[in-house]
Amino acid sequence: MRMNNDKRDEQVQELNQEFDLKSTVYDTQPCQSEMHRQWRARITRFCLLGLGWCCVGLGFLGAVLPVLPTTPFILIAVSCFAKTSPRFHRWLLQHRLFGPLVEDWQTHGAVPRTAKALACLSMTASCLWLFYTMPPHRMWVAYLTSLLCLGVASWLLRRPSR
Repeated sequence: MRMNNDKRDEQVQELNQEFDLKSTVYDTQPCQSEMHRQWRARITRFCLLGLGWCCVGLGFLGAVLPVLPTTPFILIAVSCFAKTSPRFHRWLLQHRLFGPLVEDWQTHGAVPRTAKALACLSMTASCLWLFYTMPPHRMWVAYLTSLLCLGVASWLLRRPSR
């Protein structure tokens, strides 16, 4: 048994010398080189731009479809573009439909009355639909969702209106 362990140790030493594992990155702290930071910044920028454009698309859909909210998606998109692309951020701020909404939010934290009314109405309709369609053994989902919607509605109604 001892012979096998000695043989294994010798093989490990030979492999270590062959591949020079002691001088590799694996034995040191994580590499934070300039190239690594640049790649991280590019990937982050790409992801934030993608999220921003997805939210713009959902915001445009929300302007047309009554069941999809517009405001939160546009605000997320503005936040993403503010960090990654001044051109797209400026475009969204100057947009004829979304520009005033974003400006009111950024300057006053205000939400339009119609957005508040539609949000509360759609949350109420969704909760009623849940209570109507939910099986009795899963009714806790409807109660939990209603509680969450109540919290969102109370926060939303406390925001100033423009």
